[in-house]
Amino acid sequence: MTDQRQDFAVANLETDPGPSSRRVMIIDDDYDFAETLKDILEPKGYETAVYHTSSQALEQGESFHPHIALIDIRLGRESGIDLIKTFKERGWKTLCVMVTAYGTLDTAVGALQEGAYDYLRKPVDAMELFSTLDRCFEKIRLEREKIHAEETLKDRNRELEQINSRLRLIVESAHLLPSCSELRQLGPLLLREFLKNMGAEGGSLYVCRDDALELVTARNENPIPETIPFPLKSRSPFSVAIETKEPVLVRDITEIPEIESSGGDNYRNSSFLILPLLDDKGVTLGLIALHNKAIPPFTPQDRELGAILASLSAEVLRELKATQALQESEERFRTLVSNIPGTVYRCHLDPDWTMEFISENIEEISGYPSSDFIQNRVRTYDSIIHPEDRSAVSEEVQERVRKKEAFLLEYRIQHADGSIRWVYEKGQPIFTRDGNVLWLDGAIFDISDQKKLIQDKERLFALSIDMLAIGTFDGHLKQVNPAWSRLGWTEEELTSKPWIDFVHPEDRERTLDAINDLKSGYPLFVFENRFQCKNGDYRWISWNSVPIKGEDLIFSVARDITDLKREEEARREMELQAQRAQKMESLGVLAGGIAHDFNNILSGILGYTNLALLDLEEDSMAYSNLLEVMNAANRASDLVQQILAFSRQNKKNRRAVQLDLILKEVLKLLRASIPSTIEIRQSIQKDVGYVLIDPTEAHQVVMNLCTNACHAMEESGGTLEVSLEKNTLHEQIPLFDNQILPAGEYAQLKVRDTGAG
Repeated sequence: MTDQRQDFAVANLETDPGPSSRRVMIIDDDYDFAETLKDILEPKGYETAVYHTSSQALEQGESFHPHIALIDIRLGRESGIDLIKTFKERGWKTLCVMVTAYGTLDTAVGALQEGAYDYLRKPVDAMELFSTLDRCFEKIRLEREKIHAEETLKDRNRELEQINSRLRLIVESAHLLPSCSELRQLGPLLLREFLKNMGAEGGSLYVCRDDALELVTARNENPIPETIPFPLKSRSPFSVAIETKEPVLVRDITEIPEIESSGGDNYRNSSFLILPLLDDKGVTLGLIALHNKAIPPFTPQDRELGAILASLSAEVLRELKATQALQESEERFRTLVSNIPGTVYRCHLDPDWTMEFISENIEEISGYPSSDFIQNRVRTYDSIIHPEDRSAVSEEVQERVRKKEAFLLEYRIQHADGSIRWVYEKGQPIFTRDGNVLWLDGAIFDISDQKKLIQDKERLFALSIDMLAIGTFDGHLKQVNPAWSRLGWTEEELTSKPWIDFVHPEDRERTLDAINDLKSGYPLFVFENRFQCKNGDYRWISWNSVPIKGEDLIFSVARDITDLKREEEARREMELQAQRAQKMESLGVLAGGIAHDFNNILSGILGYTNLALLDLEEDSMAYSNLLEVMNAANRASDLVQQILAFSRQNKKNRRAVQLDLILKEVLKLLRASIPSTIEIRQSIQKDVGYVLIDPTEAHQVVMNLCTNACHAMEESGGTLEVSLEKNTLHEQIPLFDNQILPAGEYAQLKVRDTGAG
């Protein structure tokens, strides 16, 4: 045994192999080696069991419940790899680590393929041994955590499935509740659904009255109080539920001796659940008490799901109470409205305006008794509305209902005697809590007499083709006639804001001055200003206004004079155009005369220059200078031709020219006349093609561009850049005066300077 221990490197025995209760089975036919492994592992807290044959390990090892097996690859004539297979066949979860002194890498790989977790070579280093075991136990720990997590997940899934099933049951219950129209119908159904959803066999439903809790229905083995007066016992479950507005869950009442009874004792087991029913303001409407759970106790899940059903039930209960309250007040309403002028009604929002109630005064308005309209017994209210007004009445009511607003209507009805009556109606929609229209409430008044007076006044206003208006000194229009519609405004729009807002901003100051004159009692005649139309345009208006004494009102007659203004403006414009044409004609005559005189002067310059050239040698400096004089004179002559063309005394001479030659000539002349502080950079392509242009005009345009650029750089110097290149336009470009530059090939000239501006 002592010799065998030399196979181990024991320098790192201090390494902590891990926590206790780690069971390692050693299977090796080398007795000394196996005992040495045991001696190394046990001091470090490992529990070990040593076996020397496969059969011994299989017979005795199972009771040891090993976590890890250290197996020699060769066990006499047997193979350790075969032992791994046997472990797997028997369902052992033991991690196997192969140990060998002479196995090849292929052997180790084969063992790993058969299910071994790792392998060690002899002699075994203690650090390597403990490291391998630590990895093994870490794998075991992770495997256990995985199994635990999977079990937890399965439990949670089962719980979620149960919750989903119960929620579906709650939804089914919620669909049943709104079918009840009375509390005596709702109560038993409500309790039945709670018992079914919560798995309880006993319970009760109480509603809150002013001075007590009143029993609606119950399912109990023993009698319970019909009423429980306020105040409740402070430590009773009912009191706690009402005060906290939260469900009260007691799993075992025997564990809470301080709880006081709410009334009655019907508990077969010690668990119960109290659920408050709250209105939209948090006021308790009632209580659901559940007990005698089939499988006690009640759970937090019961409490949460019960709260959901309680919320749905409270909504139904709130609507039921609201409906009952409306029904109870209806009789009081009938009595109240019998003495109101006009008629009061309650009807449905349907095409017939089906009346639930309409007061008897409708007979004074329509000539038909109120009983005719109730539930459309004899006739519908819609049938007496004038045919021309029916659609407008319906559309206005529908629009106001959609916006949840009150509606105001004026329309005609057909009286029983065949006459037409005007009525004024004011009403509003009544909604349920879920937003549906319950009915319409309103009042109808006969305004036939008032309407006749208004129509007479409007008829007088309508006779005038001028715009008539009655306004106040504080800047508002009170009434306007239909003629104002020519500006696009309705009467309501014109009277809804200060009329000075319609006046052009540039005219407001003098308009206000005119109003001040009216305040002083002076009439206003032929006052003109600009008034805004609805489309944003301004029209010229001529006003004649007088103050109405004693009423602080202004009566005005306004007339649109915009067309007259435009005709006057057009006449002035034509006069100006005629004057400009005369000036241009005079200027043309003057320019033509000057051009002829200047042309005469140029003739002498050109003639004498030609004579001088005949007397000079072509290679002399004077000959060269005179050629430049000749060129300048020719350009001046071309300029004269342009002046003559302007004055309509000559035609332009356009021809195909090479623009690059003109540019080079201009730059050559320019170089001699500009300061040396200005650098000229040129990029002139020779293949831009021919351009159809007047050469003299082109020369003058380029010279003007370059001269202007040089003037900008006279003081500080700079760079003049001139470029000419071919450019292709792929689409047309809009120019000034509605002109278009079509697509195609062009010669592009650019002049750029570095001067100021």
